[in-house]
Amino acid sequence: MVPRSVSLALSAAVLYAAGSIAAAQVTRLSIEDIYSYEGWTHFNGSQAAAMNWVPAGDPWLNDKEHLWPSDAAHSGGGQERGPWLRVDAVSGASTPLYTYEHLERALAGAGVSATEARTAARVRQTNFNEARDALLLTIGDDLYTFSISTGRADRVTTSPGPKLEATFSPDGRSVAFIKNNNLFVARIGASGEKALTSDGSADILNGTLDWVYSEELYGRGNRRGYWWSPDSSQIAFLRFDERAVPESVLVDDIPYRPDVDRARYPKAGDPNPVVSLGVVSPSTDGIRWVETAQYSDFLVVNVGWTPDSRAVVFQVQNRTQTWLDLNRADAGTGASQRLLRETSKAWVERWQDSSADPLWLRDGSFLWLSERSGFRHFYHYASNGDRVRQITQGDWEVRRIHGVDPTDTWIYFSSTATSPTGLDLYRVRVDGTGFQRLSASAGRHQVFLNR
Repeated sequence: MVPRSVSLALSAAVLYAAGSIAAAQVTRLSIEDIYSYEGWTHFNGSQAAAMNWVPAGDPWLNDKEHLWPSDAAHSGGGQERGPWLRVDAVSGASTPLYTYEHLERALAGAGVSATEARTAARVRQTNFNEARDALLLTIGDDLYTFSISTGRADRVTTSPGPKLEATFSPDGRSVAFIKNNNLFVARIGASGEKALTSDGSADILNGTLDWVYSEELYGRGNRRGYWWSPDSSQIAFLRFDERAVPESVLVDDIPYRPDVDRARYPKAGDPNPVVSLGVVSPSTDGIRWVETAQYSDFLVVNVGWTPDSRAVVFQVQNRTQTWLDLNRADAGTGASQRLLRETSKAWVERWQDSSADPLWLRDGSFLWLSERSGFRHFYHYASNGDRVRQITQGDWEVRRIHGVDPTDTWIYFSSTATSPTGLDLYRVRVDGTGFQRLSASAGRHQVFLNR
């Protein structure tokens, strides 16, 4: 996470809308204007979509533009229209990232039927690679990639069965996905797919989260339970054995004739699924299992990697969530080491955003957010888990980490230091000095850094 400049969105959507209405002719809104799908997207009160910076690189890629949803995204399309705009951060000038026709022609060239190509092209795709110059699409049972810079689409898979939770590797050369509760990988531009696990079933889940983990830990709707290493050479994944979890009967009362489904669902006192953390490599066979024998009836609440891809970093909690351990495991052997433990008489919260991850510095040390003082603040730890210092303190809390500058000197973050109901952008040095508010006006500020 290396921010080089800061862009602030200060209720921009509301201000822009007010200015547009004042400049345009005033017309009476109809029921359809407000409650149709197109109207709902404009009047539902939701915040603007998250902004994505285009990374630095060759002339196609730079860190002075960001991607923003086009107003034409739900309008049915048209000549030279597309779902995403490339917006110059300084001038505000914008051009389509790609057009509906551009993507439709590419998909048709890859063998997609005319109807499916037109339908897929007019959906706002969000599964980008890290460079933001390629898309990953699901059409029918198979995966396709679309290179925005070359205008070419390629079919990645040709096998029966749905491909779920598909993602690009960090280098953009491979795709991982879940099929039949097994973890697979496919090389872009090559034929075939490789199964990295083989025991998936209705009760054995590899790389996909069960109901408890999705609903209660990783966020409702998030079912992906695997993580690429930064160098794209390995994948860490969770394996769930749900055979001891009792079934519950669920009735869907929405249809005219209700549907009945059965799902593994642990009620109070019931066994949770047995969870294992494994590491696999697309280039070799075999699974390295991470050491967790020191725990019983535990939850793996977060998984990540060290920047050098040599170690898996994972967080474990007890079932009552009164403690949380941060562990590091050797990716080659699975041997693990506890770096620190958070404890509480009541509850240690597991954060569902990037703030839950340790932020690694170039010397191997890391930054960590903790509520041990009663407020959520930054702490600096050595690579072995020894605490160096508490960086921020006071009767306020850090809400989100945005990154550290290239010299590992300044930390950028959002906090409530000025107002308990507001949210401002701040920075502070890693040594705890130079605490500074960067946003000037009152209110809640949504921050996007081109890191």
